[in-house]
Amino acid sequence: GNQLPYIDRVQITILQDSKLIPLKVIAGEIDAQFRPFDLKDLSLLKENASKGDYRVLNWAVGDGGATVFYINWDIKDPKLRPIFRNQDFRIALSIAINRERINQIVWNGLATPAQATMGKYLIHYQGIPWAQDFHKRWTTTYAEYNPEKAKRLLDKVGLKDVDKDGWRDLPDGTPLKLLIDVTSDNLTAIDGLNLVAKDLQAIGLNVSLNVIGPELWGTRAQNGDFHFQGWATAGDIDLLNYPDNIFPIGRTRFHPLTGLWHSTGGKQGEPPVGPMKKLLDLYEKALGTRNEIERNRIVLEACRVHITEGPFAIAACYDLPAIVVVKNNFRNVPEFGITGPWAIGEPGTSEPSQFFFKR
Repeated sequence: GNQLPYIDRVQITILQDSKLIPLKVIAGEIDAQFRPFDLKDLSLLKENASKGDYRVLNWAVGDGGATVFYINWDIKDPKLRPIFRNQDFRIALSIAINRERINQIVWNGLATPAQATMGKYLIHYQGIPWAQDFHKRWTTTYAEYNPEKAKRLLDKVGLKDVDKDGWRDLPDGTPLKLLIDVTSDNLTAIDGLNLVAKDLQAIGLNVSLNVIGPELWGTRAQNGDFHFQGWATAGDIDLLNYPDNIFPIGRTRFHPLTGLWHSTGGKQGEPPVGPMKKLLDLYEKALGTRNEIERNRIVLEACRVHITEGPFAIAACYDLPAIVVVKNNFRNVPEFGITGPWAIGEPGTSEPSQFFFKR
């Protein structure tokens, strides 16, 4: 047959400011861009498609959560640990969040209000007949907006306004101040988590954002020095290649000290207890299972722990659309695909060796 003019060279331009990417696209200077775009750029990109000689494809991120924060199960403060490990406290945080408002303001109404999950494209749903029902239950777990119930749960936990200053205090009467760590360069996370903080303030919790540089954010995460760890999006589609969204094996998210214990073979950190032990046992079982369907079932049993004993991660939304832009002469790019959080990598669920330039 006739050989197509496949691409034989890739040139990547590194920009210090990602806000310049849409401008370069509109100017016709980019052949293909799979990530990252802000959803707020969608209208601008579509309006200028003819001018820039490109087309806009509607893909999916494949995320499990948008506007997300993780609750530190391993919090070091002896007064906070029993609070953070109390499921009623975590449920109260979740049902205090007005997910629809965050979806409209931060995600232009294009996401789906939901609890933090691993998304509907999770590969471990394959071969499991009850997977879709399971997924629906996961997205709706503690995802209703019910601030009055949240207040009652906080009362039950013992967090009441003892000194009558408008903020809830710890059971011993000392002030309770909570921080959501977020990196200063993650503007979308800051926008969303500011709204989360306001929702939590409305139920009497003195919560504020701790906007810090990425290095300090990472150090606080690995040392377990944070209360809540904030992200713009989180989750993945392969939990054995990127397991620490669900399994406590790394020094981040909801399990910094448990993860340290696992990664050092028990030499550092803290041994797992309660749901963390269940999750690690299931992780080891999954790794030792050769049958793919059975392995998927075990992974979903771990996800079930997050439903029945969580939440350990709380999200406002999930299922974000992804903007993909390619020049009109850049062909063999699927009309739909998944850009992916991390497991897939750029350019997502497409095959670069099949791309070509139409002459």
